[in-house]
Formats: sequence, structure tokens, C-alpha cells
Amino acid sequence: MSEETGQTDTLPVTTTPEATATQSEQPKQESPAEGGAADTPASDASATETADQPERGGRAEQRIKELKRQNYEKDEEIRRLREQTTSTAPKPLDKEPNIEDYTDINQFYRDLSRWDRQEEKRLEESTRQQEKEREEMLAFDSREEDFRLKVDDYDAVVDATPFNPAMKAAIFASEVGPRIAYHLGKNPELALRLARDPNPFRVAAEIGKLEAKLTAAPPPAKVVTSAPAPVSPVGRNEVLTPDPEKMSQGDYEAWRLANRKG
Repeated sequence: MSEETGQTDTLPVTTTPEATATQSEQPKQESPAEGGAADTPASDASATETADQPERGGRAEQRIKELKRQNYEKDEEIRRLREQTTSTAPKPLDKEPNIEDYTDINQFYRDLSRWDRQEEKRLEESTRQQEKEREEMLAFDSREEDFRLKVDDYDAVVDATPFNPAMKAAIFASEVGPRIAYHLGKNPELALRLARDPNPFRVAAEIGKLEAKLTAAPPPAKVVTSAPAPVSPVGRNEVLTPDPEKMSQGDYEAWRLANRKG
């Protein structure tokens, strides 16, 4: 240093190769910012997963609400269609349309066509019902003939018994119809109560109970009377008894009626 100038002399720093190598060998210190950056991806993934859980739960709940709403709308649509169908269905006509009662000629022809279809359907149902009743009557006649062979007083008992239409329908349709009719004839109070009952469903139910009772019971034994056997005519005045199996339906009904009256 020189005192005359008052300035400080700076000596040049000389860096030796050994010093440079020593500095390069020292480990580099990472800054807190750089060290934190290394852990960022794992932390972000955990935070994202935690945030997605409520979001996924919210979407599922929203989807359930949407499905419930769609189902409700479908149910409402079905209900409306049913109401429309019920309200718009034409009522059956109670009489044949008269053109004088109409101001709309097209409506008259529509109702007239509907009346024709309605009457055709009614006629078909009536025909089927009549055929069913005829078949039941024929089957009942056959069962009645078999049962008549077992009880001699069948006709007398049954002819004195009151029967309303509901009783007849149930008896004709039953496999043990003749037994039911005979049982009612032997129990006039029961027969009279059923004959006076205006409810056909209750009558049918009572006949059904009686049918089950008689079906479980043994059939009645043949009634043997003490009357002498009829004398068989001989000679020219002999009367030939016709064979019912060879008769027509009309002849059979007339023969059956005549025998019952006799």
C-alpha cells in the first residue's frame, strides 16, 4: 500500500487448479424451493383423488335422481293414457239410432254401424249361451235317467220342488245334478229358502257346497217298493215300449214328458 495516494491496492486473486477441483467436488446444496418441487406430483395426486370423491358421489346421486324422475314421468304418461282410453271409449248404445235424433249425418252412420256390430256380438253370445245350455240339458237328462233307476220316487219328489233360474243353472251344470235336485226335494225348507233368494251368486255358492257334500257321500241305494210288478200285456193288445236311444231329440223329449206325467 502507498500512503501517498491514499488508495488501497488490491492484489489479484490467483486461482490454482487444485482449488478449482476442490470446489467442484463439494456437493451442491439444493434450495428449499427445489427440494419441495420434487415432492409436488405425489402431493397433487393425493389431493386430486380426495377432491374427486365428493364429485363422484355427487354425480351418482344426481344420476339416481334423474332415473327416479324418468320413471315418475313414465308412470304419469301411462296413467294419462289409461284415463284417455277410458274417457274416450264409446258407451254401448241402448237402442237403435234414429236419423231424426241427429243433426250430424256422419255421426248417425257411425253410430248405426256401431249398433250393428254391437247387435252381432250380442247375437253370437246369445247363441253360444243357448248351445251351452242345450248341451248341459242333454247331459243332465242322461244323468237323470241313471239316477232315476236308483230311486223310484225321483219324479214325484223333484216335480214338487221349487227351483229358480239360478238353482236350475247350477244343477244342470253339476255332475251330480239329479242328486242335488232330489236332495232339495227331500229338504223342502232348504229348497224354498234358495228359491226365494234373489242373489244368484249366493245361490250358486250354496249349490256348490251341497254338491261337495253329496259327492263325498255314497250314492243312495235303490228304493224297493212293496207294490206288485205290473202285469205285462199279452196277445194283440200288447204295447211295445219304444227304445229311447233310437228316438230323435224331439221324440225323446215328448216321450220323457209323457212318462213323467204318467
